Amino acid sequence: MPLPVWLRRKLTGRSPGDRWGVQATASRHLAVQCRWDGDQRPRFVRAFLAEPGTLEGRSFAGSTTTLLLPPDDYAIEWVDAPPVPAAELADALRWSIKDRIDWPLEDVAVSGYELPPAATSRRLAVAVAAPRERLRHWLRSWPTEAADRLAIDVPEQALRNLAALASGEACVGMLHAGFDAATLVVVRAGALEACRRLPYDHTAIADPASPLFEAVVLDLQRTLDAHARQVGDVDFQHLWVSSVGDARAAAATLDEHLVARCEPFEPQRWIDWCADLPLHDQSTGADFLVAAGAALR
Repeated sequence: MPLPVWLRRKLTGRSPGDRWGVQATASRHLAVQCRWDGDQRPRFVRAFLAEPGTLEGRSFAGSTTTLLLPPDDYAIEWVDAPPVPAAELADALRWSIKDRIDWPLEDVAVSGYELPPAATSRRLAVAVAAPRERLRHWLRSWPTEAADRLAIDVPEQALRNLAALASGEACVGMLHAGFDAATLVVVRAGALEACRRLPYDHTAIADPASPLFEAVVLDLQRTLDAHARQVGDVDFQHLWVSSVGDARAAAATLDEHLVARCEPFEPQRWIDWCADLPLHDQSTGADFLVAAGAALR
């Protein structure tokens, strides 16, 4: 079974048409349908939850779909960019990360891209490795009639898409606080330059009285500082703070404790959510925002 091309740096041309974003987990898929004419704001018209293996191909046939891998099925690494032509980059990245991943090198697929020029003299690249068997597992679970327009990506890149939608080519951070955990990414000129998964839910991130709040601030600041050391003196604009809870409260709280300026990421400013299900649903634990970011690929 051939593997699809995956992990792009630049977003594709915003051509008219339907597109889907699907976030895969072991227990369920979160799927959203986006209609985008290329000029107006992305309009999300449908969202649903489905058990793996129960997706109907007719929903996705004829539409581009981006499927996001679950966190245990891939690894992200940043390395010095190999001095090779673009066509040879993936193979070169395999050898660059061979001592950093937990899977045998011959069993993984690797994709990546070179980061934009930085203020330091280092040329860097990001690499994503995923076991081929896990990629095949997700391909086998996908409806055959819709497999020809399926792309595979990772949740951090979906958050990259949302940050780029709001900030274009600027260097910004995006923190998304979910029901169980949070993810921080730093993006610049379409590239994912840093990321970190954090074991804190949306309540811990917004509450200075939480026993976890000090650890939240420390982990966020360390990640932002590490990015600054890696790329040098770039113009970091601000940190977008997204939350399944109160994004404004979370941003205001973090703004008092982090060096970076924090701004609330309020989805209604950037997308039209017209689906029957809410974007975030506490009763089901469904958070469709990352899947929405996948549809923007």
